[in-house]
Amino acid sequence: MMSTLILTALVTATCVAGDEAGDRKALQGEWKVVAASTGKPDGGDAYLNSVLKFKGNTFQVYAKGKLETTMSFTLASDKTPKQIDLKVKDDALERIVLLPGIYAIDKNQLRLSFTKVLGVDRPTSFDVEPALKIRHVSLTLEKVGMDK
Repeated sequence: MMSTLILTALVTATCVAGDEAGDRKALQGEWKVVAASTGKPDGGDAYLNSVLKFKGNTFQVYAKGKLETTMSFTLASDKTPKQIDLKVKDDALERIVLLPGIYAIDKNQLRLSFTKVLGVDRPTSFDVEPALKIRHVSLTLEKVGMDK
């Protein structure tokens, strides 16, 4: 009985690690923002056509061809929805800020939803409700150079 439990735990841990490694591998490369929402009427416009370049556990955000910021990330693919924690240096606060979010990868499409306000809970869906005063951002990205 005990060996069955240990084997089940090892298999589960291996599958989760495999999912995270697979998701991390799928994220590598360039992604272009094709849809964005912040819950404000024109709130997502600033994100459109931005490019995220993933390499390893970091990515760079480019807007209009200019590097805006570099972030690191960690994945939790065993959660539903899958979770991503974005870490970025906030020069004003002189510290690393955690932006909790969720993600979904489907072939050449990536969906991200995250909070941009400290202390705000992780989003639970990719829908941003305008009535909420919470600052969630929801992005849909397509892999650059890949057929749909």
